Amino acid sequence: MRILCIALTVIALTACGGKPAETPAANNKGGGATVALKAAVTEKMERSVEVTGSLLPSREATVAVEADGRIAALGADLGSVVKAGTVIARIAPEDYEFKVRQADVEFKAAEADLARITALADKSMATRQQADDAARRVDVARVALDTAKKKLADTELKAPFDAVVAKRLVNEGEYVRTGSAVFQLVQVSPLKFRGEVPERYAPLLKSGVAVTVMPASAPGTTAKGTVRRVSPLINAENRSFAIEAEVPNGDLKIKSGTFATCRISLPGSEEVVAVPESALITFAGSDKVFIFADGKIKERIVTVALRRGGRVIISQGLAAGEQVVVSASETLYDGMTAAPRTE
Repeated sequence: MRILCIALTVIALTACGGKPAETPAANNKGGGATVALKAAVTEKMERSVEVTGSLLPSREATVAVEADGRIAALGADLGSVVKAGTVIARIAPEDYEFKVRQADVEFKAAEADLARITALADKSMATRQQADDAARRVDVARVALDTAKKKLADTELKAPFDAVVAKRLVNEGEYVRTGSAVFQLVQVSPLKFRGEVPERYAPLLKSGVAVTVMPASAPGTTAKGTVRRVSPLINAENRSFAIEAEVPNGDLKIKSGTFATCRISLPGSEEVVAVPESALITFAGSDKVFIFADGKIKERIVTVALRRGGRVIISQGLAAGEQVVVSASETLYDGMTAAPRTE
């Protein structure tokens, strides 16, 4: 009976082709991974460089009162948008109005004295010295009146430029002295991007070059701008130089002080190496790909210049023509035996 069962098994195997069906793993004699590959290719792209930096106010100022007194009213608060010339704080004006009236009375009295003495001098009833003294008193009274009017005007604190209030430093009813800070103002439209560019790009970068800024505080948002200032000095410590670019922010969506990436467009084009985005693995802050050569997987650390349309532009670490694993995963490792998968 046992012999009969063995015979039936042999017949069944023969009817099925005499051997089990092959799998992709069966083709990989070393028992490693089966991977999909694609050659890294060369592409031409617009020459550019990406740098990181901060988006800062184009102007900022801490504004202070120019007269002593009690804060009678505040015309702005934290976050308020103010126009140049807008009254943003007012000191109680009563004392200063009184001084203007007093100075005006004294000025008019001095003018009357001058007119009277001049008339007497014309009749030789007053000396020329007396007339000159009266004229001098008019000048002094005029200066006193102008000064009183200016101090009255100084009870109104006006915004020096279009701005947003970053800080309010006083409260209504508070007594302040001349020079007391009241508001911190920042101009956030436009913003100013400040960053540092590697030394090798110095010959290509100048004022007027276009930039695209990507703020960290507004993911997915981009803003077009223009380089306005380029430092003439190279930082000896990191071999880079500073730039400032003007970035429009009319809708105030981008917050001042945010970290940002800036892509600077440079003249001409350059050849770059591109791979599918599925080939890239980022781990512990490092970007890497796996290449296939001589039946083995090799790990390669790369520098990513740009991600665009499902492709990754590699600036360092990979050469065109190398076979890259596009089914990359954390299960692969350097030196692992592998076989290509036909797709």
